[in-house]
Amino acid sequence: MAVSELPGNPNAVWTTKLKSDDEFDAYIIVSFVNATLVLSIGETVEEVTDTGFLATTPTLDVHQLGDDALLQIYPQGLRHIRADRRVNEWKTPGNRAIVKATTNKRQVVIALTGGELVYFELDNQGQLNEYQERKEMTANVHCLSIGEVPEGRQRSRFLAVGCDDNAVRILSLDPDNTLEVLSTQVYHHL
Repeated sequence: MAVSELPGNPNAVWTTKLKSDDEFDAYIIVSFVNATLVLSIGETVEEVTDTGFLATTPTLDVHQLGDDALLQIYPQGLRHIRADRRVNEWKTPGNRAIVKATTNKRQVVIALTGGELVYFELDNQGQLNEYQERKEMTANVHCLSIGEVPEGRQRSRFLAVGCDDNAVRILSLDPDNTLEVLSTQVYHHL
């Protein structure tokens, strides 16, 4: 459909819709070592600069949130880009950085350097709220995964966390025991 020269070698690429009920994706987001490029998809594919995405940083993850918002996760924070172009930004504390992230249309979990997990959930007004309690893992986080929100539900109930201690932990995302470890599976090398 289109060929576009890039200003270097990208380390990640995403496509996203602007609204959950859009038929087609509207943007291609390309992350580089120290920058993010946003391309609009239309009759042509061309760079756009008024999207609310932070261009001066690499991007770790992109997701279409709720009905009509976008989320950019980058090493120093989150950018929740509302349909009216308002941007709500959450910054990492101190010198810590986001090392891993997982999202669905209503939930966001990030892992900071040192193994701390931070959980966010979209409310019914479309606001992304941080859960006040954080979870300190006993090892560095290598991967995170959250399922899609099941039909008719408010949230996915479980978070999987893989750490460098060869363990995978399943944590609860239910409101009554949020971030509680429900199960741990340790893998031993043969």
